Amino acid sequence: MKRLLFIASIVLLGACQTEQKEAPVSGNPFFQEWDTPFGVPPFAQIKNEDYMPAFEKGMEDNLAEIDAIVNNPEEPTFANTLEELERSGKLLSKVQGVFYNMVSSNTNPRLQELQRELSPLMSAHYDKISLNEGLFERVEAVYQARESLDLTAEQRKLLEDTRKGFVRSGALLNEEQKSQITEINAQISELTTAFGQNLLAETNGFEMVLDEDDLGGLSEGVIAAAA
Repeated sequence: MKRLLFIASIVLLGACQTEQKEAPVSGNPFFQEWDTPFGVPPFAQIKNEDYMPAFEKGMEDNLAEIDAIVNNPEEPTFANTLEELERSGKLLSKVQGVFYNMVSSNTNPRLQELQRELSPLMSAHYDKISLNEGLFERVEAVYQARESLDLTAEQRKLLEDTRKGFVRSGALLNEEQKSQITEINAQISELTTAFGQNLLAETNGFEMVLDEDDLGGLSEGVIAAAA
């Protein structure tokens, strides 16, 4: 009987732990549709701990979408390659849009810590896409056949810009060079984040001390607003 009670306690404890672990995910605003005017993010509902799970799920979904494009058994077309590539990464774009706007306009120590953690992760994520050989091969196949595809001006522009983006990101490099550019991108990402945060700290810490002689010509309203 005691053994049964002990087992039941473990099962109950495990269930509680599962609920506690999943609760932030199920209540995460990024995993829900935003029933707000114009789809404005519900900032009051978004907590610091919501960001990382959303980023992780967004990157996971994005790579799954890329794999689906690469492994499509059909011949590469504008629709099944370029259009699908454009549609990919919706969740990741959703959380990025909110996070980086908050970091630049209403940040806090935890958000800045997250920004430093995410910096190398995001760099590696986008390298996995831009240096994906199978994906570039499909884009290149559509690009080489562009004259026979009867594309609109907008479609042609998207195709050319997408192909150019892959090439400039290193798609034509050999494996050793791709490895090097991945390391460089990670360093640039981390240094850019550090520079931005240092600049913000210096800006926020700046003070200009003025005495009454420096305030000549200013109205009382301007002086009061600057006080």
